[in-house]
Amino acid sequence: MQQTAGRISAWFSSTLSGLRDTVRKYTGSPGGIAKSRGQGAQGVTRARPGRVVHKRAFAGRSQEAVELWGRRFTIVDRGLDPDEVYAAISDLNEMLDEAEMSYQAGVEGSEGGSDMAFDDAEEQARDILKEAEEKAEEVVRRAQERAAQILERSKHLAEKEVKNRLRKAYEEFMSEMKISEKTALGSYISMSGDKATEPSVEEDAQSQLALSESKAEAGEEVEPSAAEELEAGEPEEQPLLAEDREPVFYEGLIELAVRPPVGSDQVLQLHKTLRHMPEIEVLNLGISDDKGIRIGLFLESPLPLLEILSALPEVEKAAEVKLRPGYVIYDRRLGVATPDSKIIVTYTK
Repeated sequence: MQQTAGRISAWFSSTLSGLRDTVRKYTGSPGGIAKSRGQGAQGVTRARPGRVVHKRAFAGRSQEAVELWGRRFTIVDRGLDPDEVYAAISDLNEMLDEAEMSYQAGVEGSEGGSDMAFDDAEEQARDILKEAEEKAEEVVRRAQERAAQILERSKHLAEKEVKNRLRKAYEEFMSEMKISEKTALGSYISMSGDKATEPSVEEDAQSQLALSESKAEAGEEVEPSAAEELEAGEPEEQPLLAEDREPVFYEGLIELAVRPPVGSDQVLQLHKTLRHMPEIEVLNLGISDDKGIRIGLFLESPLPLLEILSALPEVEKAAEVKLRPGYVIYDRRLGVATPDSKIIVTYTK
């Protein structure tokens, strides 16, 4: 009998020690679970061996909870509430203490009894230990799974927030760019020859005007396009488009002829406005025999040029004219070329 009692005592002590090691493995050092959740735990104290009492006051609890084995666990930011997990583990330790005391009482009360009494005590202790171990593992597993889910959700939320902020910044940038473009274009159209704003463009236009004027005064040959047109007579103008018709889009090489009288400030303003438009390349600027202005343009993409010109300040009308066969213009870079269209611009007198 004593040999059997010794065998059971050794088995129980070994099993109990293993279970306590399991509990310590899942809980870690005192306060380990709370610290691993990043909540700033202040530590734990032990009321007696095997019982853990958590002293930290936990703030910001969530209203969501799970129920395990008849016990309610509050779900917090990064897992299960550390206070409640520690309380559950403390209860498991109490179960171990009760199992140990029941075993000792069984041993003492069964002295002189049969081996069957010891077998019953052994089986009861084994069941208690198994249940306690399963509960401890389940608590920790649920806590780890919940923490992983929350971290994954936080990651997706962070990525979505970054994308939303980038999209908002891009939209604000594009909006500012559109406003700046409209403001700049409006300033160029409304100005009356402010030379300080774009000196390089004005100086180039003024030099071309001065050169053309000096040639005309000296009786030198004017540009081939002007000479040819004087020889053949001014082409007949087509009427302006009716208001209810769709606008005409122009593309390619365009000759712009401004009828006299026209002031130099109006010419420079027109030149600056056209140069500011990214779809329009200004090729040349010159003066015709009748003191009118000729401007060569190249349109990189289709534009409603008549509507653009008609909307400029002091422009009375803009109309396309028919070109006679063989009509050409001259450009310093292109040489002699045939324009795709010609537009006559008339300023208000």
